[in-house]
Amino acid sequence: MKIATRQLAQHLKKGLSPVYAVHGAETLLALEAGDAIRAAARKDGCTEREVFTAEPGADWAKLGASAANLSLFASKKLLEIRIPTGKPGAEGGKALEALCANLPQDTVVLVMLPELEWQGLKTAWFAALEGAGTVVEARAVSREELPQWLADRLAAQKQHANVETLEWMSDRVEGNLLAAKQ
Repeated sequence: MKIATRQLAQHLKKGLSPVYAVHGAETLLALEAGDAIRAAARKDGCTEREVFTAEPGADWAKLGASAANLSLFASKKLLEIRIPTGKPGAEGGKALEALCANLPQDTVVLVMLPELEWQGLKTAWFAALEGAGTVVEARAVSREELPQWLADRLAAQKQHANVETLEWMSDRVEGNLLAAKQ
């Protein structure tokens, strides 16, 4: 299933998917999506968290071992896989496909990716992630959407601004959501 970051909160209220893949152009939204998934996993009882970072030369066998490893103390765990380049390589792709084909019980898998090009979205490993769980896309907020995005952020803080102020703020941040968040 594919959803946008704005749909994630409602999705998480219904329960966790076994796998989440977060990717997209907007770094702030991707980071916040990852935070929301981690918080929902903690609330669901994931008391252990393992992080696997796929850097050049990464040992993908460790990922399989980590997924198969049961904790003596935690009933559930969050397995976070970070792929900063968005390209796990042949070995990593096979490892992700194998993980999705044989998901460990009581484990939530979170894969953090940068914005993927169309070729990355067509790979077998990405299709496996999508088939096993939920893909969350952190799309860039367009200039036309920015005033409403700002209004939503303010409303979440129990604040509000008039249309002119929202337009003025949108002009000043020039699409930089990190600046708008301040």
